Amino acid sequence: MSHKTVICFAIWTSFWSALFNHFYTVYFGSFGVPWIMFVCMAIYFGMGGAPKQVPGMILSAFCGLAWGQFDFILINFFGSTCHMSAEMASFVAILVGTAITMYIHIKLLGATPLGFMPFIFAGVCLTFSQGGSNVAGLAFTLFVGIILAMICGLGLTYCTRKFDSAEGAK
Repeated sequence: MSHKTVICFAIWTSFWSALFNHFYTVYFGSFGVPWIMFVCMAIYFGMGGAPKQVPGMILSAFCGLAWGQFDFILINFFGSTCHMSAEMASFVAILVGTAITMYIHIKLLGATPLGFMPFIFAGVCLTFSQGGSNVAGLAFTLFVGIILAMICGLGLTYCTRKFDSAEGAK
């Protein structure tokens, strides 16, 4: 990546990140989880995300939220019905819940828009970060964060085409 591309991409990403964060905190601050937008960016870029994948990423993140709720149901079941300690109930629930989630989304749904496991794991772990509550805030912030990541990715594509192809032609 050329010097100009890095500067262009850094300015583009900084601007959109600041803008999204500002509007989020002003209008949706009660959700209290703006940092999740940046988790989405890390996952998006780590996966080499593309705009055409965004609907599947969003759906997968929402599936992760549902699986996180399922894990809490399992924890409560193993704790109260099976009389396990909180630690053992969590261990067994996560073991069972994660195995089921992975099998379904890798084996059965892997080639569908519901097969983006990194976003499914994000939905699950972010559900745990909120103790199983704030589902609307998590869903909204995951949605907005994935859109932000796509916008930043489009900026990277633009900057790379504009500056790297020009420098390569010299």
